[in-house]
Amino acid sequence: MHILKIAVARQWRNQGVASRLLDRSLKSAVKNKTDSAFLEVRASNTAAIIFYTQFGFQVIGKRPNYYSTDYYLNGREDALLMMKKLKEL
Repeated sequence: MHILKIAVARQWRNQGVASRLLDRSLKSAVKNKTDSAFLEVRASNTAAIIFYTQFGFQVIGKRPNYYSTDYYLNGREDALLMMKKLKEL
């Protein structure tokens, strides 16, 4: 499973919406016999890193200069590659 994006409208943030989305997605993946879940996150996105870590994701690597940006490191930013082994949830 590769998670591309989890986004929640501003007015719905901090109400558990993202947690429910991720939890249901992971449970669906387990039912479909998926072994692992992967995602990339901006190295500077501390809130997202903490969020995914709380769900058992671990940093397993880095993709240098993965994201483009206008304000950081000459327009590029690293991505952290995170993975979670899936089991019965």
